Amino acid sequence: MKKFAFFRAAAVLAACACALPAAGCSDKGVPAEDENYVDVFIFMGQSNMAGRGDAAEAVPCGEGHAYEFRAVSGSDGEGWLFPLAEPFGANENNDALSDGTNADGKKTGGMTSAFCEAYYQSAGVPVIGVSASVGGTAIAQWLPGTDYFNESKRRLDECVEYIEGKTDMSVRCINMVWCQGESDAGNSEYTVQLKSILEGLRSSFVEHCFIITPSEYDSPLTAALADSQIALCDEEEDFVLASLKFRNVPEVLRDDPHFYQGVYNVAGWDAGTHAAQFIQSGTKPQCSPFVAGEEKELAERFGITLSVTS
Repeated sequence: MKKFAFFRAAAVLAACACALPAAGCSDKGVPAEDENYVDVFIFMGQSNMAGRGDAAEAVPCGEGHAYEFRAVSGSDGEGWLFPLAEPFGANENNDALSDGTNADGKKTGGMTSAFCEAYYQSAGVPVIGVSASVGGTAIAQWLPGTDYFNESKRRLDECVEYIEGKTDMSVRCINMVWCQGESDAGNSEYTVQLKSILEGLRSSFVEHCFIITPSEYDSPLTAALADSQIALCDEEEDFVLASLKFRNVPEVLRDDPHFYQGVYNVAGWDAGTHAAQFIQSGTKPQCSPFVAGEEKELAERFGITLSVTS
Protein backbone atom coordinates (compact mmCIF):
# COMPACT_ATOMS: atom_id res chain seq x y z
CA MET A 1 0.00 0.00 0.00
CA LYS A 2 1.41 3.38 -0.92
CA LYS A 3 2.32 5.83 1.79
CA PHE A 4 -0.44 8.38 1.27
CA ALA A 5 -3.16 5.78 0.93
CA PHE A 6 -2.05 4.47 4.32
CA PHE A 7 -2.25 7.90 5.94
CA ARG A 8 -5.69 8.55 4.47
CA ALA A 9 -6.97 5.24 5.78
CA ALA A 10 -5.53 5.95 9.20
CA ALA A 11 -7.15 9.36 9.27
CA VAL A 12 -10.53 7.94 8.35
CA LEU A 13 -10.30 5.20 10.96
CA ALA A 14 -9.37 7.77 13.58
CA ALA A 15 -12.30 9.96 12.50
CA CYS A 16 -10.03 12.94 13.01
CA ALA A 17 -10.88 16.36 11.65
CA CYS A 18 -7.27 16.93 10.64
CA ALA A 19 -5.33 14.23 8.81
CA LEU A 20 -1.95 12.96 9.84
CA PRO A 21 0.93 14.87 8.26
CA ALA A 22 2.87 13.23 5.47
CA ALA A 23 6.19 11.66 6.27
CA GLY A 24 8.98 14.20 5.85
CA CYS A 25 11.52 14.30 3.06
CA SER A 26 14.52 15.59 4.94
CA ASP A 27 15.67 12.18 6.21
CA LYS A 28 15.49 10.44 2.82
CA GLY A 29 18.37 12.01 0.92
CA VAL A 30 18.51 11.58 -2.85
CA PRO A 31 16.40 8.52 -3.67
CA ALA A 32 17.59 5.58 -5.73
CA GLU A 33 16.40 5.61 -9.32
CA ASP A 34 14.06 2.65 -8.83
CA GLU A 35 12.15 4.42 -6.02
CA ASN A 36 10.48 6.74 -8.57
CA TYR A 37 9.62 9.47 -6.06
CA VAL A 38 8.09 12.81 -6.99
CA ASP A 39 7.61 15.87 -4.81
CA VAL A 40 4.36 17.83 -5.13
CA PHE A 41 4.14 21.61 -4.84
CA ILE A 42 1.07 23.81 -5.04
CA PHE A 43 1.98 27.31 -6.24
CA MET A 44 -0.33 29.86 -4.62
CA GLY A 45 -0.60 33.64 -4.56
CA GLN A 46 -1.32 36.64 -6.74
CA SER A 47 0.08 38.06 -9.98
CA ASN A 48 3.81 37.62 -9.39
CA MET A 49 3.17 33.96 -8.64
CA ALA A 50 0.93 33.68 -11.68
CA GLY A 51 3.63 35.32 -13.80
CA ARG A 52 3.45 38.45 -15.92
CA GLY A 53 6.67 37.92 -17.86
CA ASP A 54 7.50 36.35 -21.23
CA ALA A 55 7.30 32.55 -21.44
CA ALA A 56 9.69 32.49 -24.42
CA GLU A 57 12.45 33.79 -22.10
CA ALA A 58 11.74 31.42 -19.19
CA VAL A 59 14.16 28.81 -17.83
CA PRO A 60 13.11 25.48 -19.36
CA CYS A 61 12.62 22.25 -17.44
CA GLY A 62 14.61 19.27 -18.62
CA GLU A 63 12.78 16.18 -19.84
CA GLY A 64 11.31 14.30 -16.90
CA HIS A 65 12.29 16.99 -14.41
CA ALA A 66 8.83 18.50 -13.78
CA TYR A 67 5.19 18.04 -14.69
CA GLU A 68 2.06 20.15 -14.41
CA PHE A 69 -1.03 18.44 -13.04
CA ARG A 70 -3.93 20.02 -14.89
CA ALA A 71 -6.85 19.63 -12.54
CA VAL A 72 -9.05 21.86 -14.73
CA SER A 73 -7.97 21.44 -18.34
CA GLY A 74 -6.81 17.82 -18.08
CA SER A 75 -8.95 14.84 -18.98
CA ASP A 76 -8.85 11.06 -19.13
CA GLY A 77 -8.56 11.30 -22.90
CA GLU A 78 -5.86 13.99 -23.14
CA GLY A 79 -4.12 13.21 -19.87
CA TRP A 80 -3.62 14.98 -16.55
CA LEU A 81 0.16 15.28 -16.32
CA PHE A 82 2.04 17.42 -18.84
CA PRO A 83 5.69 18.50 -19.09
CA LEU A 84 5.87 21.67 -17.01
CA ALA A 85 6.60 24.84 -18.96
CA GLU A 86 5.73 28.52 -18.87
CA PRO A 87 3.20 29.97 -18.89
CA PHE A 88 2.47 27.57 -16.04
CA GLY A 89 -1.24 27.21 -15.22
CA ALA A 90 -2.36 29.35 -18.17
CA ASN A 91 -5.35 27.08 -18.85
CA GLU A 92 -6.22 26.22 -15.24
CA ASN A 93 -9.20 28.55 -14.94
CA ASN A 94 -12.73 27.74 -13.83
CA ASP A 95 -15.61 29.42 -12.00
CA ALA A 96 -14.03 28.68 -8.62
CA LEU A 97 -10.52 30.01 -9.36
CA SER A 98 -9.59 31.97 -12.47
CA ASP A 99 -6.77 34.31 -13.45
CA GLY A 100 -8.36 34.98 -16.83
CA THR A 101 -6.97 33.92 -20.18
CA ASN A 102 -3.79 34.80 -22.02
CA ALA A 103 -5.91 36.97 -24.29
CA ASP A 104 -6.47 39.15 -21.20
CA GLY A 105 -2.72 39.38 -20.62
CA LYS A 106 -2.72 36.86 -17.78
CA LYS A 107 -0.12 34.20 -16.91
CA THR A 108 2.28 35.09 -19.68
CA GLY A 109 5.44 33.72 -18.05
CA GLY A 110 6.62 33.29 -14.50
CA MET A 111 9.03 31.61 -12.12
CA THR A 112 7.58 28.12 -11.70
CA SER A 113 9.63 26.43 -14.43
CA ALA A 114 12.83 27.93 -13.01
CA PHE A 115 11.84 26.79 -9.52
CA CYS A 116 11.22 23.24 -10.69
CA GLU A 117 14.41 22.92 -12.74
CA ALA A 118 16.52 24.27 -9.88
CA TYR A 119 14.74 21.95 -7.47
CA TYR A 120 15.42 18.92 -9.64
CA GLN A 121 19.08 19.83 -10.13
CA SER A 122 19.51 20.20 -6.36
CA ALA A 123 17.30 17.38 -5.04
CA GLY A 124 17.34 14.88 -7.90
CA VAL A 125 13.57 14.43 -7.56
CA PRO A 126 10.99 15.47 -10.20
CA VAL A 127 8.36 18.03 -9.27
CA ILE A 128 4.63 17.81 -9.88
CA GLY A 129 3.24 21.35 -9.88
CA VAL A 130 -0.33 22.42 -9.18
CA SER A 131 -1.39 25.93 -10.21
CA ALA A 132 -3.50 28.07 -7.86
CA SER A 133 -2.81 31.78 -8.34
CA VAL A 134 -4.94 34.80 -9.19
CA GLY A 135 -3.69 38.31 -9.80
CA GLY A 136 -4.83 41.16 -7.57
CA THR A 137 -6.09 38.97 -4.76
CA ALA A 138 -5.91 39.71 -1.03
CA ILE A 139 -5.04 37.00 1.47
CA ALA A 140 -8.62 37.06 2.82
CA GLN A 141 -9.73 35.53 -0.48
CA TRP A 142 -7.49 32.49 0.18
CA LEU A 143 -8.55 31.68 3.73
CA PRO A 144 -10.03 28.26 4.60
CA GLY A 145 -13.69 28.15 3.60
CA THR A 146 -13.34 30.50 0.61
CA ASP A 147 -13.83 29.39 -2.97
CA TYR A 148 -10.14 29.91 -3.75
CA PHE A 149 -9.01 27.80 -0.80
CA ASN A 150 -11.51 25.02 -1.48
CA GLU A 151 -10.59 24.89 -5.16
CA SER A 152 -6.86 24.91 -4.40
CA LYS A 153 -7.33 22.03 -2.00
CA ARG A 154 -9.43 20.12 -4.52
CA ARG A 155 -6.75 20.48 -7.17
CA LEU A 156 -4.03 19.35 -4.80
CA ASP A 157 -5.99 16.36 -3.51
CA GLU A 158 -6.86 15.21 -7.02
CA CYS A 159 -3.23 15.52 -8.05
CA VAL A 160 -2.01 13.29 -5.23
CA GLU A 161 -4.82 10.78 -5.73
CA TYR A 162 -4.01 10.57 -9.43
CA ILE A 163 -0.29 10.07 -8.88
CA GLU A 164 -0.76 7.45 -6.20
CA GLY A 165 -3.61 5.63 -7.92
CA LYS A 166 -2.96 5.92 -11.65
CA THR A 167 0.83 6.12 -12.09
CA ASP A 168 3.91 4.17 -11.04
CA MET A 169 5.22 7.19 -9.13
CA SER A 170 5.14 7.66 -5.36
CA VAL A 171 4.65 11.00 -3.67
CA ARG A 172 7.57 11.70 -1.36
CA CYS A 173 6.21 14.91 0.18
CA ILE A 174 3.80 17.80 -0.46
CA ASN A 175 4.50 21.49 0.08
CA MET A 176 3.19 24.90 -0.91
CA VAL A 177 4.98 27.88 -2.44
CA TRP A 178 3.46 31.24 -1.56
CA CYS A 179 4.05 34.62 -3.25
CA GLN A 180 1.44 37.19 -2.28
CA GLY A 181 1.15 40.41 -0.35
CA GLU A 182 1.03 43.41 -2.66
CA SER A 183 -2.73 43.62 -2.05
CA ASP A 184 -2.31 43.41 1.75
CA ALA A 185 0.01 46.28 2.54
CA GLY A 186 -0.87 47.44 6.05
CA ASN A 187 -2.76 44.25 6.98
CA SER A 188 -1.92 43.65 10.66
CA GLU A 189 -3.55 40.20 10.64
CA TYR A 190 -1.53 38.91 7.69
CA THR A 191 0.71 36.35 9.37
CA VAL A 192 -2.16 34.94 11.42
CA GLN A 193 -4.14 34.51 8.20
CA LEU A 194 -1.22 32.90 6.39
CA LYS A 195 -0.77 30.41 9.22
CA SER A 196 -4.46 29.51 8.95
CA ILE A 197 -4.02 28.68 5.25
CA LEU A 198 -1.17 26.27 5.94
CA GLU A 199 -3.11 24.75 8.81
CA GLY A 200 -6.11 24.30 6.53
CA LEU A 201 -3.95 22.42 4.03
CA ARG A 202 -2.64 19.99 6.64
CA SER A 203 -5.43 17.57 5.74
CA SER A 204 -3.94 17.51 2.23
CA PHE A 205 -0.59 16.52 3.80
CA VAL A 206 1.11 19.87 3.11
CA GLU A 207 4.20 20.08 5.29
CA HIS A 208 5.81 23.47 4.70
CA CYS A 209 5.06 26.86 3.20
CA PHE A 210 7.97 28.22 1.15
CA ILE A 211 7.70 32.00 0.88
CA ILE A 212 8.90 34.22 -1.94
CA THR A 213 8.46 37.75 -0.61
CA PRO A 214 6.34 40.06 -2.79
CA SER A 215 7.28 43.10 -4.85
CA GLU A 216 7.86 46.12 -2.61
CA TYR A 217 7.56 48.69 -5.40
CA ASP A 218 3.79 49.17 -5.40
CA SER A 219 3.43 50.56 -1.88
CA PRO A 220 5.85 51.56 0.91
CA LEU A 221 3.80 49.42 3.29
CA THR A 222 4.52 46.27 1.28
CA ALA A 223 8.12 46.27 2.51
CA ALA A 224 6.83 46.04 6.08
CA LEU A 225 4.56 43.17 5.10
CA ALA A 226 7.49 41.38 3.47
CA ASP A 227 9.45 41.89 6.69
CA SER A 228 6.59 40.24 8.61
CA GLN A 229 6.84 37.23 6.27
CA ILE A 230 10.57 37.01 6.96
CA ALA A 231 9.94 37.18 10.71
CA LEU A 232 7.32 34.44 10.40
CA CYS A 233 9.89 32.21 8.72
CA ASP A 234 12.36 32.93 11.51
CA GLU A 235 9.81 32.09 14.20
CA GLU A 236 7.85 29.17 12.77
CA GLU A 237 9.40 25.84 11.83
CA ASP A 238 7.05 25.12 8.93
CA PHE A 239 7.44 28.49 7.20
CA VAL A 240 10.61 28.73 5.13
CA LEU A 241 11.96 31.83 3.42
CA ALA A 242 12.77 30.68 -0.11
CA SER A 243 13.73 33.88 -1.92
CA LEU A 244 14.24 37.62 -1.50
CA LYS A 245 15.00 38.18 -5.18
CA PHE A 246 12.12 40.63 -5.65
CA ARG A 247 14.11 43.00 -3.44
CA ASN A 248 16.74 45.41 -4.80
CA VAL A 249 15.58 44.93 -8.42
CA PRO A 250 16.82 47.67 -10.79
CA GLU A 251 14.06 49.85 -12.21
CA VAL A 252 14.86 48.74 -15.75
CA LEU A 253 13.82 45.17 -14.84
CA ARG A 254 10.51 46.17 -13.27
CA ASP A 255 7.03 46.82 -14.59
CA ASP A 256 5.70 47.69 -11.14
CA PRO A 257 4.41 45.77 -9.32
CA HIS A 258 5.54 43.07 -11.79
CA PHE A 259 8.90 42.13 -13.27
CA TYR A 260 10.47 41.24 -16.58
CA GLN A 261 11.16 37.58 -17.21
CA GLY A 262 14.81 37.64 -16.21
CA VAL A 263 13.83 38.52 -12.64
CA TYR A 264 11.19 35.78 -12.52
CA ASN A 265 13.86 33.34 -13.66
CA VAL A 266 16.25 34.40 -10.89
CA ALA A 267 13.59 34.38 -8.17
CA GLY A 268 12.30 30.97 -9.21
CA TRP A 269 15.79 29.48 -9.44
CA ASP A 270 16.71 30.88 -6.05
CA ALA A 271 13.51 29.59 -4.42
CA GLY A 272 13.75 26.14 -5.99
CA THR A 273 17.36 25.74 -4.92
CA HIS A 274 16.57 26.79 -1.37
CA ALA A 275 13.47 24.60 -1.14
CA ALA A 276 15.51 21.58 -2.22
CA GLN A 277 18.27 22.36 0.25
CA PHE A 278 15.79 22.67 3.10
CA ILE A 279 13.91 19.49 2.23
CA GLN A 280 17.12 17.52 1.92
CA SER A 281 18.81 18.88 5.06
CA GLY A 282 16.15 20.46 7.28
CA THR A 283 18.32 23.59 7.52
CA LYS A 284 16.68 26.89 6.67
CA PRO A 285 18.47 28.76 3.88
CA GLN A 286 20.14 32.15 3.97
CA CYS A 287 18.51 34.34 1.31
CA SER A 288 19.84 37.48 -0.33
CA PRO A 289 18.26 40.24 -2.47
CA PHE A 290 18.62 40.56 -6.24
CA VAL A 291 21.99 41.56 -7.65
CA ALA A 292 22.12 43.31 -11.02
CA GLY A 293 23.43 40.93 -13.67
CA GLU A 294 22.08 37.75 -12.10
CA GLU A 295 19.42 37.56 -14.77
CA LYS A 296 22.04 37.62 -17.52
CA GLU A 297 24.18 34.93 -15.89
CA LEU A 298 21.23 32.55 -15.55
CA ALA A 299 20.04 33.27 -19.09
CA GLU A 300 23.50 32.53 -20.48
CA ARG A 301 23.52 29.20 -18.66
CA PHE A 302 20.38 28.12 -20.52
CA GLY A 303 21.01 29.87 -23.83
CA ILE A 304 18.16 32.33 -23.27
CA THR A 305 18.04 35.73 -24.96
CA LEU A 306 16.40 38.24 -22.65
CA SER A 307 14.61 41.26 -24.08
CA VAL A 308 15.40 43.39 -21.01
CA THR A 309 18.58 43.18 -18.91
CA SER A 310 20.24 45.29 -16.24
